[in-house]
Amino acid sequence: MTVFNSILAVSIVALLVVHANSEAAFLSVVTFANMLVGIVNEFRAKWALDRLAVLQNNVVTMRRDGRDQRIPRKNSFGNNSPGNNPQDAGRPDENWRRNPQTERDC
Repeated sequence: MTVFNSILAVSIVALLVVHANSEAAFLSVVTFANMLVGIVNEFRAKWALDRLAVLQNNVVTMRRDGRDQRIPRKNSFGNNSPGNNPQDAGRPDENWRRNPQTERDC
């Protein structure tokens, strides 16, 4: 229960104490609807986060020397790879070499 719903619950009790039953009934419906919307939003957020977690794959399949290799994502690129440094954009790092066999397979 959120703070807002707690305030509404206290208001419902106060309305019941002063015998304003119709107002308490209306406020109860509004409070229940608010709680229902909150629960639905929580489930939708959880579902969205679960879908995003699937996108974060910790193992990458790379083609090296003409073979597919599965390696951990943190080891797939070094700090010197293109794109990590904006000044080096488009330039291969010093360990890069052209492999005609690999290029033909792509």
